[in-house]
Amino acid sequence: MRPPGPGVRQAALALLLLGGLVLAVVQLGGDWSTLREGAAELSLPYVLAAFLMVLLSLTLSLLTWRATLAGLGTPLPLGTAARIFFVGQLGKYVPGSVWPVLAQMELGSAYGLSRTAVGTASLLQLAVGIPGALLIGALAVPALVSAGAGAYALLLLVLPLAVLALWPPVLGAALDRGLRLLRRPPLTQRLTGRVVLQVALLSAASGVLLGLQAWLLAVDLGARGTLLLPLATGAFVLAMAAGLLALPLPAGAGVREAVLVAALSSALPLGQALLLALVSRVLLTVADLTVAAAAAAGRRRPAS
Repeated sequence: MRPPGPGVRQAALALLLLGGLVLAVVQLGGDWSTLREGAAELSLPYVLAAFLMVLLSLTLSLLTWRATLAGLGTPLPLGTAARIFFVGQLGKYVPGSVWPVLAQMELGSAYGLSRTAVGTASLLQLAVGIPGALLIGALAVPALVSAGAGAYALLLLVLPLAVLALWPPVLGAALDRGLRLLRRPPLTQRLTGRVVLQVALLSAASGVLLGLQAWLLAVDLGARGTLLLPLATGAFVLAMAAGLLALPLPAGAGVREAVLVAALSSALPLGQALLLALVSRVLLTVADLTVAAAAAAGRRRPAS
């Protein structure tokens, strides 16, 4: 059976990205009425500051992906990397977590990049990000235990495994096995320990910024306490990781919010925790659409 030609792949990519855009807008429309009802509990400066944290987090996610790709032997100019990464991320609003990776592979191919290298960079970003999320999530454990949710202390038991998963030989072996299962050729270049550390630190910083976004919203809703900052940061990063692992759901919809509400219920009443989760989802969706539009528009600007 002959593989589809470039025209068919480009048409499929366009449909995928259009579908992601439509579904993201539909999700926003569904959330807007509920958000409007709770807007009286929020103040504009805090919401804008939270949105800025999300935009900065997305910027660091781009730098994480770009550093991973460079570590695999494919350095990219920042503008090109932004167009491939941010526009491809619209695929995450289509059910099935594989779509943004496939979209980035096809977008990268249009720039003459290896699909294997681009897809591997996207998968490696997840492979590094999820253990990192578990490490950051440990910040929430003291607050959760003090609130009576002692079962969360079990999270500390998986931290050694999370660290082990970031060790380059283990990471490389897992990647080789994944490529064999996908019937893709092995990589000719492995990530060095220095690159893995760089990627892990960038990924962690991106997660912490998302946690600061949740903390700002929690403070705006009246939450207080010395453990609020580590609780909000750890809880949000864990919720994001749970959403990534919920493969059939678009952008982890529902799972991320459920984990976040459960974790924050020790600091906020249920209604306010739900409002925070909803506002956060709206901010993340608007930010995704904003950076994708900016990256796409950058391609159309003539070179000076």
